[in-house]
Amino acid sequence: MVNYQLSTINYQLSTLLSNLAQNRFVWYIGMDKISQVLLSFLQNEPYFKV
Repeated sequence: MVNYQLSTINYQLSTLLSNLAQNRFVWYIGMDKISQVLLSFLQNEPYFKV
């Protein structure tokens, strides 16, 4: 019974860590996109070039 609880906790921890890693990856992509937009505004260039 105790072994089952430990394995469940270990599984929850691993899924939590993987979710955090994915969120951090998405956050880095978002920050990169935001920095690109800010740079384009600072340079007075349209971000979306047609």
